[in-house]
Amino acid sequence: MTSGFTPLAIQLLQERPSAKCLPAPTHIGRVGDEGGGDYVVAEFEVVDGVVSDYGYRCNGCPTTIASCEIIGRLVLGAPFDKIEAIPVAVVEKLIGETAEGKAHIPLFAIRSIRNLKQMAMTCNTDKP
Repeated sequence: MTSGFTPLAIQLLQERPSAKCLPAPTHIGRVGDEGGGDYVVAEFEVVDGVVSDYGYRCNGCPTTIASCEIIGRLVLGAPFDKIEAIPVAVVEKLIGETAEGKAHIPLFAIRSIRNLKQMAMTCNTDKP
C-alpha cells in the first residue's frame, strides 16, 4: 500500500534511481538475511570523505524500497562520517504513512547504513 506515501516517496518508488549495484563500492552495509526474508544491502562509493554514489538491492515491500531510495537522497553528497547519524524520523517523515504493520521498515532500512564495512569488492548480481 502506498496511498499514504508522500509525493517524493511515490516518485522514488516509481523511478528507483538508486536500485543498482555499484561496480566497485568502497563501503557496504547490510541488514537482514539475503537468503531468508527481508534484507537490504546498501553500497557506497566514497571519494575524499564524501558519498559520491549509492546503490542498493533489497527484498521487501514498497516501504522497504521507498526507504532505501530516500536514504539514497539523503546520503549522496554527504560527508561519509555523518551518514550513520541520519535520524530514522527523517526517513519516516519523507516516506509518509506506511501500511499497517510496516512502521518498523524505515528503521530496518537505516540499519544498513549503521552496519557499514569498508571493502573493495564487485557486486554479485546473481543473488535474488
